[in-house]
Amino acid sequence: MTAKFGSGYDRTKADAIADHLWDYLDVDGHVVGLEFTCSLLGTCMDEAAQLLDRLAFEEGEEYKRIVCLDEAAPAVRYQLTPAAFKEFCAAASSGAVRCIFSRVHEGMRKLKRALGAGVDGLRDEAGRLNSARARLDSFNLSNQISSRICASGGQDPRISAMHAEINRAVCGISRGEMARRLGKSRCNVDVRDYFTDEQQHMTAVLLGIIARRSGSPDDVIFFASEMARKFARTDTAQALHFREGEIPQRNMSLRCARGVVRGSSFLN
Repeated sequence: MTAKFGSGYDRTKADAIADHLWDYLDVDGHVVGLEFTCSLLGTCMDEAAQLLDRLAFEEGEEYKRIVCLDEAAPAVRYQLTPAAFKEFCAAASSGAVRCIFSRVHEGMRKLKRALGAGVDGLRDEAGRLNSARARLDSFNLSNQISSRICASGGQDPRISAMHAEINRAVCGISRGEMARRLGKSRCNVDVRDYFTDEQQHMTAVLLGIIARRSGSPDDVIFFASEMARKFARTDTAQALHFREGEIPQRNMSLRCARGVVRGSSFLN
């Protein structure tokens, strides 16, 4: 098969990479969707289908075990067994094995849990995508509110205090207390990096309400402060708060959120 896929094709190296990727997934006994694989490799479905036909002809249908899930569907969906996944990655690599390794490895890291856990894992990954979007929404809304309060382009110390109040209302502890629990200095802690998925969503909701508030900067800040204080006393807030002595876990930094959203096409 080596000569059939281009002079730059290194079968040994491609096999090793494919083996590594499948081991990394830790989904022995599972299958990987062809559409998902194509999105990682940058291979269009038409080209992939041609390649699969070619491989099936050369290796045999039994070896390939290409499964058509829905022949009536406008776009036929396939699944690849471990052996087929390895063969597809190897054959599709041609002379670009390094490119395939980097692209597939990046995508697999994002979806390892989802593929390993099946449907439940995919639901978890979808929830993580929603959390990432909420994290980005809260970041953008914070900037929007800050721009309204400081329309002249200056700085207003009340903005930091306002966000601190909102953060504390949502998670139940201050930035200083979170830093103490984490064993870090206060300046090295971004509170929202440690918010749970539910806390991320609630933060975006509260900031969205504030962003839609009309009035002067003083009115907006007063409204935000009052809303944060009232929300902190609700049963919903109490359920969201970190417990006494609980050590928050890093969950969704801005960089992570951007990466999750960029990689969301792998789930489609």
